[in-house]
Amino acid sequence: MERKNTGKKYNNEFKKTIVDRYHSGNSVKELSGEYGVSEVTIYKWVKEFTPIGLGEESMTPKELAAIISPFKWSYQIANRKTKNSRKKYISFT
Repeated sequence: MERKNTGKKYNNEFKKTIVDRYHSGNSVKELSGEYGVSEVTIYKWVKEFTPIGLGEESMTPKELAAIISPFKWSYQIANRKTKNSRKKYISFT
């Protein structure tokens, strides 16, 4: 199945409006029909703009990823194997 790329770009304000309407009780199917945006795209926006946590300590998954990313990168570097490293196997024969 071939994926259709419409090339449309939406600004964050538009995306947040749709996410807010979703949280207000509108279904994804209704929003998709009304705004002409695919249901899959709306689900992605809901995931992207729905805060994690409660109150002042809440943040979006994108903000959380920005905080975690440097640590993930340094972990990957620290655990990278060099070309010359070899796995050691124990023989029981």
